[in-house]
Amino acid sequence: MNHLAIVRRPYLDLILAGEKTIESRLTKVRCAPYGRVAPGDVIFFKEPSGPVRARARAGRIREEAGLTPASVERLRRSLNGRILGERGYWDEKREARYACLIWLDTVAPTHDWPATPKMNGRGWLCLGPGEPPRAVRGRTRCAT
Repeated sequence: MNHLAIVRRPYLDLILAGEKTIESRLTKVRCAPYGRVAPGDVIFFKEPSGPVRARARAGRIREEAGLTPASVERLRRSLNGRILGERGYWDEKREARYACLIWLDTVAPTHDWPATPKMNGRGWLCLGPGEPPRAVRGRTRCAT
């Protein structure tokens, strides 16, 4: 399966530089990529209101449910050296109940995205292999 992830520019630059090696999605409700991404899937990374700039293959996947502020803090302490989240990120995600952690393999720059779909506030879209971006309209936003 292919995925399209929205990532702010500083984090996208760190992914392309090979410094950020885990993509983290911590949410209050269960939503993509939780339960939808698998090792070997291709993830395209796009800036908000900007172009698709990178792609990576999903390596190891770690999912957790029933998080508490204490377990979010444990994730921060143990994995932030690879997630590279700023303190504000972790403060914002303190009340998250679900975590999807994706180890990134084979990161490469890309510019060959045919069209950028309307994200409607979503930070992640799941696309079938070769599915055109226009085919994903109408899905609901995930609460983060």
